[in-house]
Amino acid sequence: MKYLLTALSVLASAQMMQCSQKQEIPSAHKIVYFVSPPRSLSTAFLRMIQARGDFFIMHEPSMVSCNLLSHSTTVQSWCRPEALQSFCEVKKTILQHAQRQNVFVKEMALAVRAFQLEDFELMQNPNVQFVFLVRNPHHAALSLYKKSMKTFDIMGPRFSEILGYKALYEVFMAAKKHATWKPYIMSAEDLCA
Repeated sequence: MKYLLTALSVLASAQMMQCSQKQEIPSAHKIVYFVSPPRSLSTAFLRMIQARGDFFIMHEPSMVSCNLLSHSTTVQSWCRPEALQSFCEVKKTILQHAQRQNVFVKEMALAVRAFQLEDFELMQNPNVQFVFLVRNPHHAALSLYKKSMKTFDIMGPRFSEILGYKALYEVFMAAKKHATWKPYIMSAEDLCA
């Protein structure tokens, strides 16, 4: 497990080297960068923001890039051709959309860990607000297990990694240290109250 995470980190670093020059695209509008573990009611929150109509919505734009790092051959067969293929493309696309309107980016913690721990440009952008959604891990784990029971034999050994609480903590700590604005933490249980 430790070696897999190290390999993913090295691959992400190589990918970020290609994107090492700062993107000189200042964002004119606000960017809400929403990070959560899976099964945390984050999609429900995204739908509420989408219903407002005043944000461009990006639903897990880093997921393909993350999966390409560890499963490049299988990912190519199921991802859409227009899917963003690198974290550099994700960042550039977010900033480009922010030129025209407010942007709401919903991300899974595991998918953005390598990206956000290597490149602090989005965190340091004064128009970006990081928001972290946390759900009781017991409820999230049960929900993820029920959702993925058919494939649990495959993902079982990586279940805690896929659940993403360690990744969420690492990204939160980076945002706390590097973000222009103090990151918000929201409780999924409070959304349902």
